[in-house]
Amino acid sequence: MACYTQEEIAETEGIHQTAIGDILREMAELPEPLKLLANHQTEFDQPLYNIWKFKNKSNTVSHFGNSEVTIVDNLLPKYAKPFDIVVDPFAGSGSTIDVCKKR
Repeated sequence: MACYTQEEIAETEGIHQTAIGDILREMAELPEPLKLLANHQTEFDQPLYNIWKFKNKSNTVSHFGNSEVTIVDNLLPKYAKPFDIVVDPFAGSGSTIDVCKKR
């Protein structure tokens, strides 16, 4: 029931509002992979936005040709499905491998 308030969820489901609050608190404490499952999402869902910001580099390694990890992280779910083989012909700093392992 995404985008519903606690009051709306409680009324629709016939549950007391404090029970909804308890469930939401439990969900907030879950590790990230379980949080995605609880929200019926996967790590391969497309983001709801199409604006990418690269103001702050996430890589600590800096050399010529080093790609920003967030670029790979945004493109991977667009062009690959779970268990697809991803080829990175340069594999310099290993950012593609890191993103694939994370997802």
